[in-house]
Amino acid sequence: MKVLWFTNTPSLASEELKDKNNIGGWIASLETEVAKVEDIELGVAFHFEVSVERNFTIGKTNYYALPFPILSKGHKRGIFSRWRHKIEPTSIISQYLEVINQFNPDIIHVFGTEQAYGLIIDKVKVPVVIQIQGNLSVYEKKWFSGVSNYNILRHSNIKTLVFAYGIWHLFFLFKKRAKRERELMKNCKNIIGRTDWDRRVTRILSPNSRYFHCDELLRTDFYTSKCWEDSYHTRFILHSTLSAINYKGVETILDTAFLLKKDNLIDFEWQVAGLNGNEELIQIIERTYGKKFLNASIKFLGNLNPTSLIKSLIGADCYIHPSHIENSPNSICESMLLGVPVIATFAGGTSSLITSGVEGILIQDGDPYSLAGAILELINDHDLKMRFSTNSARKARERHDKSKVLKDLVNIYNTILFDQL
Repeated sequence: MKVLWFTNTPSLASEELKDKNNIGGWIASLETEVAKVEDIELGVAFHFEVSVERNFTIGKTNYYALPFPILSKGHKRGIFSRWRHKIEPTSIISQYLEVINQFNPDIIHVFGTEQAYGLIIDKVKVPVVIQIQGNLSVYEKKWFSGVSNYNILRHSNIKTLVFAYGIWHLFFLFKKRAKRERELMKNCKNIIGRTDWDRRVTRILSPNSRYFHCDELLRTDFYTSKCWEDSYHTRFILHSTLSAINYKGVETILDTAFLLKKDNLIDFEWQVAGLNGNEELIQIIERTYGKKFLNASIKFLGNLNPTSLIKSLIGADCYIHPSHIENSPNSICESMLLGVPVIATFAGGTSSLITSGVEGILIQDGDPYSLAGAILELINDHDLKMRFSTNSARKARERHDKSKVLKDLVNIYNTILFDQL
């Protein structure tokens, strides 16, 4: 069986391409397992900073590094194209079709709907399956849940506004990609998802498609690491892993931390990985709320490699995910696999990951009072923490079992191909 992947990352080709920004990741973990299947020949196509298409082979896997599309004359992301909020032109499909003709796959697996890959669906005869990562159409509606459009515009850096960078302009790009997502989903016949949320959303966006459930693999380090143990701290350590996107709920952390500090309810440090504190979003939130993250005992850790992230997680009292919308964030899944007690928002697909009161606590998004109360409830109850730790680790091990996920994925491929006969 020849399987061609279209991905957002170079996966296991990162080292060959000397790409230090995409080492590891869940797709790389999945590729490691799929490559072990004797009767599967794998091709992986992705966009990368190359001037012309670069093809190479590692082991028995074929890689296709494709140049990013030209968005404006003379410069791929010139100021005029940025102001027009241009996304990839439909002409990019020809690149994808050329790869397909070269590899000649039996089935095509597209990871995510964020890129233009899914536009090939009605252009090819071989079956295509799209694996849902998130859903832009819903994310678009939740974009301003954290900070309003007015406050983003009001508090953005003048330079980023004029030169069309930053959060405010990013929304318009996101909006166009969400529209493209809805268009390609209409033609989609096969979908892989992993939560009740993405199943329900895709039943509306792609009502004539078949839905297959398949969980994700996580980064290898999280399977082999020692697990979390409750330990005594002179001050409590809270941990979150977030990115600088408006709907990730970063402002809820700020609000919650000030509530906890207001009456000295606990002595804590809130460690946030994935952000360094210099991002435009951080500045906009501080200007909007008139508060400083530094004054709320919040420490930004920046991007951490798996080893450093695991060290931070198992040294914390709990993991907190405040996002306004998600599907199945890997940060929650990785924390659960380590046995770290989790508090997360009941947003999107998180209820498929955690049963509130069994593996962790789910709260309403955007509610700092409830989040602060949940933190107190959890960290002051050793038995509750230990119960959540045991239950979440057990559930995560079952959900992200390598042999189970691989078997499910291969069965999906075989089912789709059998139905084509």
